This record gives sequence, C-alpha cells and structure tokens, in this order.
Amino acid sequence: YKIQLSQQINEDDFDRRLEFCEIISTRAVYNPNFLFNVCFSDECTFYLNGIVNRHNCRYWADSNLRILHEVHTQHLKKLNVWAGIFGNRIVGPLFLLGTSNLTAEMYLELLEDIIDPMLTDVIENDEHYLEDQLVFQQDGASPHYAISVRRYLDQRF
Repeated sequence: YKIQLSQQINEDDFDRRLEFCEIISTRAVYNPNFLFNVCFSDECTFYLNGIVNRHNCRYWADSNLRILHEVHTQHLKKLNVWAGIFGNRIVGPLFLLGTSNLTAEMYLELLEDIIDPMLTDVIENDEHYLEDQLVFQQDGASPHYAISVRRYLDQRF
C-alpha cells in the first residue's frame, strides 16, 4: 500500500504548462544561452525531531500498515533549505534554522542580502551569464508573491 499525494490540478493548468513550454522553447531557439541564464530555485523543510515530510516518505506493503508518528508539539524546530540551479552551477544551499515558516519579509531579506550577492558573484566570474537576460524562477509559495518581493524581483531581474 502506498499513499500517493498530488498537487491539485486546475482546469487551466494544462494550457498554462503548454504555454510555458512554448515560451521557453521559443526563447531557447532565439537565444541558445537562455536556459543558462535561468536560476531555478526551491525550498525544502526538514524537521529536527526526526519527523519526515510525509510527501517524500513511503512505506511499501501489501496492505495499509496504519503507521502513525506521534507529534508532541505544534512548534517543531525545523531547518529550511534553499538552493538554486543556475546554468551549470548549484547556488547554495542556504540553511535557515527556526520554528517559524518563511515569511515574505524573511524571503525578501534572503533575496537582497544573500541570494542576489551569490548570483552576482556567479555572473561576474563567468562570461556565459548575461546580467540583462537573467530569469529567477520560483514556485507558487506565498512568500514569493508578496508585493514587496515581486517589486524587488521585477526591478532586479
């Protein structure tokens, strides 16, 4: 037995994904270095008490084992990790220790004070990167869509 979790798919998701693929393909045709100038980024949370993210944990069996893991507190210590793939390089990982979730303010500070200088260092030391053609990709997490974060990213990238 294996629980299979999936993200909710909306009616327009297929069209949006197809449109994204067409845009990326077109840009790559006109600029062979386009994908080299995209920083693909994401975060992940690791709980420090041994709890495993249930989205990544699987128990294989012929029947449902009804495995439970007791949680003794609502405020678990955790480690948030951010990393990016930028051209042929890995940027990070960055480790953020704490009990709180990543907020827009924390994410903006991370972008301004740590991630941007790291990307700038990569750009300045490799001729393949074109600063005026950089794209910073991120997923749909709430902190990524705060007005302050979008304003900063629009100005920077």
